[in-house]
Amino acid sequence: MPAERGFLARTSGVLRCASGSANATWMGGRSTVFETADKPRRDAKGNAVNRTMLFRREQANIKDTWHVIGLRGTSSNDYEVGDLFVPEEYTTWRDSTPDRRESGPLYNIPMLTLYGVGFSGVALGIAGSCLGAFMQLARIKTSGGGVGSTAVLRDNAVIQSRVARACGRLESARAFLLLMLRESWTASASSGALSLEQRARLRIAITGAMEAARKVVDFAYRAAGTTAIFEGSAFERRFRDLHALLAQGQAHLSNFESAGQALFGIEPAQRL
Repeated sequence: MPAERGFLARTSGVLRCASGSANATWMGGRSTVFETADKPRRDAKGNAVNRTMLFRREQANIKDTWHVIGLRGTSSNDYEVGDLFVPEEYTTWRDSTPDRRESGPLYNIPMLTLYGVGFSGVALGIAGSCLGAFMQLARIKTSGGGVGSTAVLRDNAVIQSRVARACGRLESARAFLLLMLRESWTASASSGALSLEQRARLRIAITGAMEAARKVVDFAYRAAGTTAIFEGSAFERRFRDLHALLAQGQAHLSNFESAGQALFGIEPAQRL
């Protein structure tokens, strides 16, 4: 740390995914703190110390890179800064207890977990609206594109069964997620931390909800047939947004491996 009590943020590459940067006045970027040019500062567990550096938006060079299939409105462009000095008081780390100004239950929940809660909620919302749109369509659209059939999709036994299963999958995922959120909030309020098992079950609920949302959206998109493929339909943007969402680490199936380790009492290398 320099003598003038600040952190000098140096980047040799481009930082990614500055969501909301199009409308931001302040930005933040994660940086590892180095004692010397090649020696990172370590915490008590031997892990490298990271800080989030806060700086004005005009100090960053934002790249026009967010050309993606979905979630386009987030404007999550890449950005870079060079030799930017950030005063220590403009740095923080969400999971560092000394940095917290609030002591409520929300602030005891790890940052990565909060990201997951947000992403899973968006996924369930997309899936719910997509399934609802398909059920409306199924009341008026004939099967087989109307060639040789006058029956609407709603009267097809396969569609009826698949809709029921999709509804059950979505509601089950939502119920489990809400259950774990209630339990996590109670634990955070009473003890200030979540146990290893609670973190594992919450991660299962988060990633499981996103996987359930994928299955529901994929069903609705495919069952809607050609109606779904046109821009502006009730399905194409939801399909794109959901699959862009699934690229986030919160949806990675490797999360289940880490959660399984935690259920056996093993602290996983990958954070829950």
